[in-house]
Amino acid sequence: MAALATSLLLQAQTGEIDRTMLESKMNLALSPSMVQTLSQQLAPLGKPKSISFVSRTAAGPYTAYKYRIVWPEVSADESFALNSDGKIVAWLFQPAT
Repeated sequence: MAALATSLLLQAQTGEIDRTMLESKMNLALSPSMVQTLSQQLAPLGKPKSISFVSRTAAGPYTAYKYRIVWPEVSADESFALNSDGKIVAWLFQPAT
């Protein structure tokens, strides 16, 4: 899952999302303008110093993962949830808590 978290971060930074990884509703929700905004916010941060596992939570057919991303001046939490088919049903970046 660490490799997936890293891959998702890179996709968010470049704005080039592999939509085959997304569940259909998530694919629709992740609009081009949202991807552009995300890229504009994350790309300037560059390569992170570290990406570390925080938690894993299972609920029904979904499993959620949380990773802490640390750059020199800021930290963020990246959370994503997968369905039983391994497709991403939720994906979120927020300031580290």
